[in-house]
Amino acid sequence: MKLLLFAVLLLLGINSHANQLPVDSKFNYTRPKELNKCVSLRGNGDRIFATIHSLASLVEYYGHHDAILGSSSGSITAFLYESVMLNPNMWKCGRRACTEKESRMRIAFTLKSIFGYLLNHKDEPQIKAVFYLQDLISRWKNKGILGMGPFEVPKLAWNIKNLFKLKDEWALLDPQVREILQINKPHKIKENIAKISAMYDGNIAENLWAVKNKDILYRIGLINFEQIAHLSGKVANFYAMRGKNLNKHWQFFLNKCTPTKEGLLWKNIRDKKIGKMQTNRSARSYTCESLFSSMIDLHKKDAKKNPIVNSRELDKTGAHMRVLVTSSVFHGENISKKLEEAKRRYITKEENDFSTNFDNMMVGYWGDPIDLYTISKNKNEYQDLKTKRFLSLGATTWKEAIKRSAGEPGLTNLMSYTESMLSTGGWIDNQGTQALKNLGCEQVHYVTREGGISEFVKGVVTMLGASAEDIDNIFGLENPESSINVALRETDIIWCTHWHAFHPQKELNELIDDSMYKAEVILRDKSLSSDVSSFRSREVYSSNTPGCQMTSH
Repeated sequence: MKLLLFAVLLLLGINSHANQLPVDSKFNYTRPKELNKCVSLRGNGDRIFATIHSLASLVEYYGHHDAILGSSSGSITAFLYESVMLNPNMWKCGRRACTEKESRMRIAFTLKSIFGYLLNHKDEPQIKAVFYLQDLISRWKNKGILGMGPFEVPKLAWNIKNLFKLKDEWALLDPQVREILQINKPHKIKENIAKISAMYDGNIAENLWAVKNKDILYRIGLINFEQIAHLSGKVANFYAMRGKNLNKHWQFFLNKCTPTKEGLLWKNIRDKKIGKMQTNRSARSYTCESLFSSMIDLHKKDAKKNPIVNSRELDKTGAHMRVLVTSSVFHGENISKKLEEAKRRYITKEENDFSTNFDNMMVGYWGDPIDLYTISKNKNEYQDLKTKRFLSLGATTWKEAIKRSAGEPGLTNLMSYTESMLSTGGWIDNQGTQALKNLGCEQVHYVTREGGISEFVKGVVTMLGASAEDIDNIFGLENPESSINVALRETDIIWCTHWHAFHPQKELNELIDDSMYKAEVILRDKSLSSDVSSFRSREVYSSNTPGCQMTSH
């Protein structure tokens, strides 16, 4: 009898869906030893929702990823992805383990709900102030700050005051910028913004991304990227269920709202009526959106009353998931002191001779130290410049990693890392296939856009001391041995969007639609094809699209 029971238990174990998922017996995510599917995310700044929805689509059609590499703003998406994976409700369906299909649909839907998280805040006066200021900056492109009409000045002052009421959003501005604005003197708003505008030759919108000289490396930045990381941590806490226990809410929300059909957006699901959920006090009828909004409100109210001491931003990179975050770094004797002197001279308008030697540029990675050691051995013997410049930066907090990867010249300045090292942003490794393959990933998926290096990045790299040959060796699409072409040859699935064609605020819905429905999906070979038969018509096996070119083996 015992032998029969053992045999039954063994069969149940073999067929158990739990064994197919990277979770323990309590449905907590565990780091997988075997790396089947991995993904590299190209940064795209304020078009981050294109990356999020592209990643959601990859999960929906091909399954979840065991490792993820994020560079620049892609580091934020990687952080949020890990947070979703840490939510036990991605893996638990009622009292049983989810099937692989159920889990992938839950993960993809939860990633798409981040857009719903944004919409939940859009009517708050402080958030309206953010959008107003963004719009105002774009209008300055044509007439400049000094062309602002008399009725615009009090409106601007009112919106900046609204921004100040929400300290987190106000803190998004660089501390030096906040000091110049003198928020308590609204009658000086126009004069003080003109001072900031003068740092950008009188036109912030036009010259923010213009690389005219080395000033872009050390001038006062507009954005405080440490605060970007902090706000990302608040969103991550909600998704990872740090803080108030909303397990019952998450279960009801995912059970009722997760679609069974691929390709649906938040806007297709939010109005679905899902009936009543029994709470401690009463039963209330919900739509997917109203329940989700109530979950956010409950989380925020509790976090305000009971600060989250184990906030996600303080977690170490690689502690939970196989994660890599990148930044270019420069080393040199007393280089941090030289940078601080350059910043001082910029403010006092003294002559500046700050420079960096591109021979001292390395491609830095944060993650689990053991993973980084594995990558450093370069088992695949890649010979491209980026791989040769690999540098392990060990594990750090997500707050530090996001600040330094997403913080790039333009919106901020170079950052001191140690006395002899600067971090200069994640622009260097927007194609992380080599690192993931060296980590041991069987498949690497890549989220990107068509086209090569931007003129802005080319300009910044030049100011950092790169020669034309250096730029070609890393980013050259016509150079078969460039780092980008080696990455594209080694990638198994490329999700190629057109995100640069859309305005990130005015055309946000079109941007998301493009990333979901119009991206080119290029596969290395047919064995990688999705198990969703209706999607296979979108798959191609070769492409000449610049930046996404692939020829099947």
